[in-house]
Amino acid sequence: MYRLKPKLHFSFGLATTRSEPKVKYRGIFINDEAPALSGWAHEKFGGFKHEFYEKVFELILRLKGNFLWPAMWGNAFYDDDPQNPILADEYGVVISTSHHEPLMRAHDEWRRYGGGGKWNYATNDASLREFWKKSIERMGSKESIVTLGMRGDGDEPMTQGTAIELLERIVSDQRKIIAETTGKPIQETPQVWALYKEVQDYYDKGMRVPDDVTLLLCDDNWGNIRKLPKLDAKPHTGGYGIYYHFDYVGGPRNYKWLNTNPLPRIHEQMSLAYNYGARQIWVVNVGDIKPMEFPISFFLDLAWDLPKSAQPKLRPTPNTGRVYNLALPLPNPLRSYWPNT
Repeated sequence: MYRLKPKLHFSFGLATTRSEPKVKYRGIFINDEAPALSGWAHEKFGGFKHEFYEKVFELILRLKGNFLWPAMWGNAFYDDDPQNPILADEYGVVISTSHHEPLMRAHDEWRRYGGGGKWNYATNDASLREFWKKSIERMGSKESIVTLGMRGDGDEPMTQGTAIELLERIVSDQRKIIAETTGKPIQETPQVWALYKEVQDYYDKGMRVPDDVTLLLCDDNWGNIRKLPKLDAKPHTGGYGIYYHFDYVGGPRNYKWLNTNPLPRIHEQMSLAYNYGARQIWVVNVGDIKPMEFPISFFLDLAWDLPKSAQPKLRPTPNTGRVYNLALPLPNPLRSYWPNT
């Protein structure tokens, strides 16, 4: 745990901030974390507990972020260590759950507490509502963004085809749970609906959520954003966000453990998102963190102040420095890796 200093000293004239962030919620998604990060976490901290997350929260804050989708491969942020959410709140890191983990529940918690029931709202809605109610009670007053909707068990489609009426009922019932459990008007609890994979089909075929819900638009798992708000669209109170990938496990093939993400493409795609008004949430799947240090730094720099970071010549440095724009040519041995420099 961090140590509270009894006194905090400031020098007159000291600049305490660089600017205000251009994107409201800026963060990472720890995913595909086994075996590398999970092995390290268990060796050093006994698992994904608050001693581990203290390091993650510090990393996020140092990179000017403030948002986290926690590790979820067999892990459960709230359930694995009750100190995890308390520490997040102390650090000011806003906790949410990923696109297929509704109402602050980790995916693995259904295995632990679902009583062997089906993850199927059409046949098991009462059990699911009680399951979700308990997680909203557990959330309490901690700053969070509640994920709405439902996908199939194990990051799969919920049904064959688009069951719009069913998903609309799920979202409506989830919002009732949130309002009744928190005792607050529903608009006072931040919520997000992720249009990931097949869920975008629901939106494209006409499904809508209430205006206060953030619409989280997504890439195609390979760094190409699939959908952006129309430039002439009427204002959406909940705003728009982006879920992006530096790491992916799924078809047609995985890419993880090595950074294969070109900075110019990240810059191009996130510039489009920013210019089209997707500025409420930027969250990126970073796998097990360590291999993606360089693009994570770049992504969160863009989220803080993309206009100032948006330089036309992007050249990644071969060392550990976070310098993205170099006026000098690269050394000869490196030109084969980055041509036209």
